[in-house]
Amino acid sequence: MHRRRVDERFPKSRAQPGVVGADDPADFVARRKDRWRWTMMIMVPDFVGADLYEAALARTRAKLGAPPDTLRLETLTEGLSLQTLHIGSYDEGPILAHLHDELMPAEQLDFNGQHHEIYLSNPRKTEPGKLKTILRQPVKAAGADRAATGAWISSSGLRATRWPLTS
Repeated sequence: MHRRRVDERFPKSRAQPGVVGADDPADFVARRKDRWRWTMMIMVPDFVGADLYEAALARTRAKLGAPPDTLRLETLTEGLSLQTLHIGSYDEGPILAHLHDELMPAEQLDFNGQHHEIYLSNPRKTEPGKLKTILRQPVKAAGADRAATGAWISSSGLRATRWPLTS
């Protein structure tokens, strides 16, 4: 019975966020994936803190052995971000070029964190032309030490929004 209650508290989500870093944002546009630093993430409920995480790690370690050294519990806080829904294969270079080279300068925005993607489709079950991916870039006002304020939709259709969404 306890297991069932815990399972109900974990929302079933197919979305898989991937945080991608690179020393040069142009590496995303040029699709130089060998220069990317990937972190794949799984969303966990707010009640999962360090104590519950460590207990789960201990149980898993006893059953399956040592987890990867890179496994960690981490909070992603990003503030204002530009984001768009990309439908199609994972070739987002032209969209990212527009975002980095045209939209951000036009809106007087600078980078404020690592680009990341949220994969909404299962690539094993979805045709490449129908894959859905949210592309997100944290931003700040150009020349500012803090994130830009407000939210808007640019003429190009890319949306700037504070994440996580708040009312």
